[in-house]
Amino acid sequence: MIGFAYFAFIPALDHQVSLSAAGSVSAPFSWPSFAARVVLTITVGILAASARSQDDKGQDVERRNGKMALELDALGPYLAPLPLDKQREFRIAVGGRSFGKEDLPLLTRRSNLSKQLRNRRRGTSQAA
Repeated sequence: MIGFAYFAFIPALDHQVSLSAAGSVSAPFSWPSFAARVVLTITVGILAASARSQDDKGQDVERRNGKMALELDALGPYLAPLPLDKQREFRIAVGGRSFGKEDLPLLTRRSNLSKQLRNRRRGTSQAA
């Protein structure tokens, strides 16, 4: 990102930028060119921040899924000494808790936030 900003802004500030075999490039300073470079840099920065955020969310989901996989794999040795009917009951209970729930707290937080906003709007409109 720093390299991109360097090559985006230095030519706009009327400095000489040396490109290996192509020689040097110089351009007079112009506000439209500078503004375009600022907008381009901000756009790339926003895209990079968005990609980082999506990557963090993906890593959280992967971590949660890995933890659940380890926990479910550990059930076999834990259940081995129990009688078959107790094993079935336990597996049904664990299955209900593991697979029947909403497992993305990010979505839950967002839906709770939207519910809170709707309740505030209703409260404001009812009070008026």
